Formats: sequence, structure tokens, C-alpha cells
Amino acid sequence: MTWIERDDHGRTPGKAAYAAATELPVPDRPFYGWAVGEQALASGKRKHWTRAGVPKTHIMFCGYWRAAAH
Repeated sequence: MTWIERDDHGRTPGKAAYAAATELPVPDRPFYGWAVGEQALASGKRKHWTRAGVPKTHIMFCGYWRAAAH
């Protein structure tokens, strides 16, 4: 586990975490991914993995809230 702290509190929640997560290499063997948090973070990570060839059935994602709603 890695803690990601926002250095600019005016940024969209989840933006720094999404950037850090997409820098990680996608495993070259089958795996199951789990992405939860702000809606754009969760759905963005799912898109990142599916574009890399990970089957949608191997990904669980949930947007607990939408930043624009607050």
C-alpha cells in the first residue's frame, strides 16, 4: 500500500492517485484488479486496464462519489 497525498488541495480528489496508479506496469499475467474511490478515478482505472488487455470480468470498480457533486 502506498499513501498518495495531494499537494494542492484545490485539485480534483483522486487525480493524484489515478496518475500514480497509471504509472504502475500492468502485470503480464492474468490478475484481478480492484479500483474504488472518486468516480473518475475508479472508471478511469478500469479503462486503463481494459485498454491494456485486461478482461472486464477481471476488474471490480466502484465510484463511491462524484467530485462534481460536492
